[in-house]
Amino acid sequence: MTLLTLLLSQAALSATFTVDASGDADYSSIQAAIDAASSGDTLSIAAGTYNENVSIDATWLTIEGAGAGATIIAGDGTSTTFAVSGGGVSMSHLTITGGAQGLSLRNVVGSLLAVTVENNNGGENGGGVSVTDAADINLDGVFITDNTGHNGGGLYVDASSQIIATSTWVANNEASGAGGGIYASGKIQITSTELHDNTSAESGGGIYATGLSPEIVDSNFWGNTAGDNGGGLAVDNGSTGSGVNPRLKGCEFWLNGATNHGGAIWMEASGLFYFKQLLVVMNTAGGDGGGLWVSGGQPTSTFVRAWYNEADGDGGGAVFSGVNGGETRKSSFGGNIAGGMGGGAVHASPAALHTIHNNRYIENTAETGGGLLIDDDSARFSVVSNVDVIGNTGGGVAFVNADAMKMVNGIVAWNTGDGISADATSAEAGILKYNDVHGNTDSYGDALSDMTGVDGNIDQDPRYQRFDADGDPISDFLVLNDDSPCIQTGKPEILNRDSSRSDYGSYGGPGSEGGDEDDDGVGPAGGDCDDGDAKAAPGLTEVVGDGRDNDCAGGGELDMDGDGSLYPLDCDDDNADIYPGAADTPGDGIDADCDGTDGMTEDSGEPVGADTGAPWVDEDTSGADLGHDRDGDGYTDDDCNDADPTAHPGADEICDDGIDNDCDGDTDDADGDCAVADKGCGCAAGASTTPASMIFLLLAGLIARRRD
Repeated sequence: MTLLTLLLSQAALSATFTVDASGDADYSSIQAAIDAASSGDTLSIAAGTYNENVSIDATWLTIEGAGAGATIIAGDGTSTTFAVSGGGVSMSHLTITGGAQGLSLRNVVGSLLAVTVENNNGGENGGGVSVTDAADINLDGVFITDNTGHNGGGLYVDASSQIIATSTWVANNEASGAGGGIYASGKIQITSTELHDNTSAESGGGIYATGLSPEIVDSNFWGNTAGDNGGGLAVDNGSTGSGVNPRLKGCEFWLNGATNHGGAIWMEASGLFYFKQLLVVMNTAGGDGGGLWVSGGQPTSTFVRAWYNEADGDGGGAVFSGVNGGETRKSSFGGNIAGGMGGGAVHASPAALHTIHNNRYIENTAETGGGLLIDDDSARFSVVSNVDVIGNTGGGVAFVNADAMKMVNGIVAWNTGDGISADATSAEAGILKYNDVHGNTDSYGDALSDMTGVDGNIDQDPRYQRFDADGDPISDFLVLNDDSPCIQTGKPEILNRDSSRSDYGSYGGPGSEGGDEDDDGVGPAGGDCDDGDAKAAPGLTEVVGDGRDNDCAGGGELDMDGDGSLYPLDCDDDNADIYPGAADTPGDGIDADCDGTDGMTEDSGEPVGADTGAPWVDEDTSGADLGHDRDGDGYTDDDCNDADPTAHPGADEICDDGIDNDCDGDTDDADGDCAVADKGCGCAAGASTTPASMIFLLLAGLIARRRD
């Protein structure tokens, strides 16, 4: 008998058992049904609350509820609500809550679909979900919220295990250790996932990863906080000594905070780092690196956009320290603030060549190096070329302890302070060639003499297509006009993408943005103001407050009313009288200070349902905030199952899936729609064909047994 024949034979013998707490089913208890089931069977659990702690041991089962929020398994608060050990499980459409830990998966192959794990509170690793002992789990449309634990308030993955998470929501979890949302020392692949408002006492407010290489794509980190490093994400291999190769692409980091370093991202590792198309906005660090803090490894950063981040120490936008190679390219750092040095970015103590080219540093602020600081580079590893350093406060570019500094083809203009400064150590053997240094308080400073007219350095208006020192760097477009003196006058040995002599600035040289790198149909030459983001291109609809100049027409972005407060912290960005800290008159129906109440809390304390505008907080249940429509199906208060996008008013009833798809209160054959012959109702209890997900689980189990 072949393996497939054996598998299909077992599938044909599988059965479906129904569970209903009312007693109108095969079993009234989930555990009783599990105890009676054999590998390959399915448990169909009716809507209701099941007050029991459940365990599965070395069995392969499919567990189907009537919908998250409809089928609720509630633990006793003292132990794990749902524990699976060995074998496999396919679990869908239910809620797990009320335990000291929500769900434990040990040595399990399985999947979770449209499952909610919430309000489990204890001191275990993985307060919501724990994946350990060589477990391999897929999560799709899973909500892990409001749990507490030690490492991994929401989700814990040990070094022997792995997860793949898609369209998952991890929010409002808290860790007394590291990883408020997720702690992973095993392999994690995360796609299209939201990590919001998680908190850790140690590092990694959103995610803490160590040991293996996390891959995170098209996911969002909002409002996470860490008591140490990495408000949004912390990656560390210090405890393993092996290479960690993180890959981040298409992710957004907003309003995360770290007590120490790396408001959005903190990484310390020895492998290859890949950061591409990241949007890093309004994050804060009590130490260095308001946006990013990266140490060691070989980081390659491409199309990183760091706006309005703040560090009490150095590197308002980013810090790259002790790197062993890689490059920072085609990236923008604007509106960032450092309490120390390097408002836009700091590159310090490199151990190998790390080129810094085709970047923009716009309207940042620091004591020294308002735009860019190069520190402690004695081997000419931090080579700067084809950059725009424009409108910064605290100077443009500063070189400190950089014995062999080098900068070519840069445009450094309209900075308050020195355009380019270098201490005596840096200036002695430094190379500054073919730079346009114009309109700064002083062109050159510290130990540098005036270089204008020497080695191709000029002092002329670069003639950008759009720049205004208005506090909104997102709206600037630093492509050169045709009459610019910086076109094809750069260093002759450097060529543009079209093989012509290089331009000065970030759009010149062989590594510049060009063509159509984001595949949105237009490149910089056609007016695409961000060729690393398909959500920004001429002709697109402007989305106010998303951190992009979507239509590439300029104009305000995160401070539309000009009151100095940025959206989304400013709850009404069309009214300059409404912003955090404004005087709020009680009883006038206006939340002027954006604290969620009408009037100062100490005066009245009576909430009126005003919305602070923070996308991860829904004060007024109006559906305006991200997260109120959790499954993204367009339905809010009338959605009977907000964890399943296929279930909402007006949906077609599927007659054999155990779900009230159309939200009319009836499920499957109890729904009048299923009486129609062409609906194909097949929901009777008893023997049934094993679903495809279970076939895969059985196949994996049979293979494992054969290996044993």
